Amino acid sequence: MTMTTAGLSVLETLRQIRERAVEEATGKLSQQARLCQRYLNNITALKALSECDTPAEPDAAQLHNRARFRAGIQRVIDWQQQQQALAAIEQDELQQQLKQQACREMILNTVIQQQKDALERALRQQAQKNTDAMASQSWLLAHPVRQRAGR
Repeated sequence: MTMTTAGLSVLETLRQIRERAVEEATGKLSQQARLCQRYLNNITALKALSECDTPAEPDAAQLHNRARFRAGIQRVIDWQQQQQALAAIEQDELQQQLKQQACREMILNTVIQQQKDALERALRQQAQKNTDAMASQSWLLAHPVRQRAGR
């Protein structure tokens, strides 16, 4: 079964929609990757902040404040690690969605190309039939058939 040019037009429109979906998914994935990296950078910076040196001979109040500070920073680090883990899960899901959308787009591109090839073959065959018919008519006109005896 060959496809008409109208059918190809519909497939091309669908291809454009799927192409935009792939581009959109790529953008979301990129944004999510930046978010994951931002969480990792925050965690690294917070760990460095919590490991700052204390004075050589701190008094009890300084030690108490330092312990509270470190505990507070650790809570923020833990929260950032949780957020980073959730962001990584979301990034993996977006990656899978992108792969699926890209596959659908590639399949559609293949179908469109096959349909274009089939339509082109059908047009070539029709053109060849027309050429053969014209050549046959031309030959018949140039070589009239002799009437047979008995007719």
